[in-house]
Amino acid sequence: MHSLGRLAVGWLVAMVIVIAASSARAQGSRAMFERFVAPCCWVEGLATHDSPLARELRDEIDRRVRAGEPADAIERDLVARHGERILAVPAPLETTSGALFAVLVGSLLVLVAIGARWSRRGAQAEPVTRVDVDDPALEQRLREELDRHDA
Repeated sequence: MHSLGRLAVGWLVAMVIVIAASSARAQGSRAMFERFVAPCCWVEGLATHDSPLARELRDEIDRRVRAGEPADAIERDLVARHGERILAVPAPLETTSGALFAVLVGSLLVLVAIGARWSRRGAQAEPVTRVDVDDPALEQRLREELDRHDA
């Protein structure tokens, strides 16, 4: 397999890893707290805000995580109760930004590899070995110029 094929396969493997990693959800309570904004002020994060509602939501999340409830189910419930505004980072951006970044970087790498291959191909052009000129002095001068250029 030539180097461009290996690069494409490597790019594909990296994309799969990044997509899988970006879609995995944290299971710890603290990680869940970081995902939300406190619904009493809509400014501070749930992890650090100190209000009765924020403490109540942290206790609820902690209890549900310890009970083994999936993080996605907890998030959907909180969004249903408080709206999308409760999300510190909207869900579509969070799950697709890593994948989008990987696609962009991978595409850029493939383009760079193709450009490098084309530039090497141009550098390996066939040398001129025969010059048809009627004037021997001009022919000698052309050969010297070509030799100096190749050196």
